[in-house]
Amino acid sequence: MTSPNPPIALKGSCLCGSTTYTSTTLPTSLCYCHCTTCRRLSGAPFLPFFDLPSSSISFTSTTDLKTLNLSAAAERAFCSSCGSPVYMKYKANPQSIGICAGTVDENSMGPTGLGAVQGKANHIFVGEKAGWYEIGEDGLRRYERFTDAMGEEDAGAQGEEKRQKE
Repeated sequence: MTSPNPPIALKGSCLCGSTTYTSTTLPTSLCYCHCTTCRRLSGAPFLPFFDLPSSSISFTSTTDLKTLNLSAAAERAFCSSCGSPVYMKYKANPQSIGICAGTVDENSMGPTGLGAVQGKANHIFVGEKAGWYEIGEDGLRRYERFTDAMGEEDAGAQGEEKRQKE
């Protein structure tokens, strides 16, 4: 007897729908990435990612999903038909995947879905943020580069000290 499949906690897709996915877990955190690469790929001041365990994601349609290695740090994927960025996976943390938040069908998460990441959000690569964009006083942790979960320096405390001096 086979065990039943775990329930789907969220669904998502690229703009054209040729790349679709499901997850058996809700996001564990939300990350606003201000790195130059994310800004250029998105055409925006940052690219938000929902972090999920890699093992929870199933890509149900990948006809046009293409991967890119734009740096030694991460693999990125996008839809080659519509250009939507879909995910990023840090090579130093393969058990986690960052799904581009704009691709998630928020309605699929249920009424408490977004609450799962409340208080678990941060800004990364604030040292590379666009000079024309100011991060509002949102109370979120800020890191110059990677978060300490990625094995890098915890710049959030330094950012807090800097804000207190200003």
